Amino acid sequence: MINAYTVLLSLHILAAVLWVGGGGTLQVLGRQALASGDRARMQAFSEQAEWIGPRFYAPLSVVLMVAGLFLVDQAGYEFSDLWVGLGMAGWFVSFVIGIAYYPRAGKKRDQIIATEGLESGAFLANYKQAATVNLIELLILAAVVVEMAIKPT
Repeated sequence: MINAYTVLLSLHILAAVLWVGGGGTLQVLGRQALASGDRARMQAFSEQAEWIGPRFYAPLSVVLMVAGLFLVDQAGYEFSDLWVGLGMAGWFVSFVIGIAYYPRAGKKRDQIIATEGLESGAFLANYKQAATVNLIELLILAAVVVEMAIKPT
């Protein structure tokens, strides 16, 4: 039966699958570029990741959160439930990383390339740091997916 709850749950799950699954795919592709040692490939990957983030992942995260907030009400859960709070905290951490860290790291990388070139150690350090931050963010989101599934009290 299709009702508000099933529509919201479907949107919430679909957004989570695309957001977290896509993030996992980006992590694999980014690590693959790093392993290749090809700095131009790393830079191209970085530019693509920076392009897709605000155009795909950010809107998905908003759809996920809005649907989740309405789901709490529709399903009769409470915002004080541990699993709801943990989910919101994980989302918030990812959101802050997305708007505060990645754009600054990208600007810094562009400055490094302009002044020192792709072959500089600073470029590689910047790339590795962004990959590590992304891995931590992805692990947080994966933990949120698990805790949403088991709903600890």
